[in-house]
Amino acid sequence: MCDLKIHLLGAVHRYSVQCVLPINLFNEKIFLFVWFWLAFVGIVALGSLAMWVARFGYAPGRRRYVRRHLNYVEPVVTEADRRRRKRKARSFVGGYLDQDGVFILRLVAHNTSTVTVTELVGSLWSNYKIKPFVADRDSDVDYSV
Repeated sequence: MCDLKIHLLGAVHRYSVQCVLPINLFNEKIFLFVWFWLAFVGIVALGSLAMWVARFGYAPGRRRYVRRHLNYVEPVVTEADRRRRKRKARSFVGGYLDQDGVFILRLVAHNTSTVTVTELVGSLWSNYKIKPFVADRDSDVDYSV
């Protein structure tokens, strides 16, 4: 409240009025918009986090993602090749890439293009076919430092 004294013809009139500055109304609208914008961005960020956690934890989805890129690299012709590829892809994703490798591939796909990820999966696949996972061959060797 603002107390005002107005002098009129020798008399002092006292008024108590509500103080409202125009800049305060403007600031109120801006901060209200910012609050709703931050709430919206927070909800979208939580949704994105939930989606990435679901992608990270769902094993059949990881295998399907890598297998789809492998089909671009080496197309499968016969049903026997398809079954053989499925078994090799399972060990490729489970033992060679693991969760973090597929996560990195998804991040690369998200930040570049599908073509880049397909080339990267093709390089990793050819490296895996030449030299399968080291722990599979030399399980008694300790690699700790």
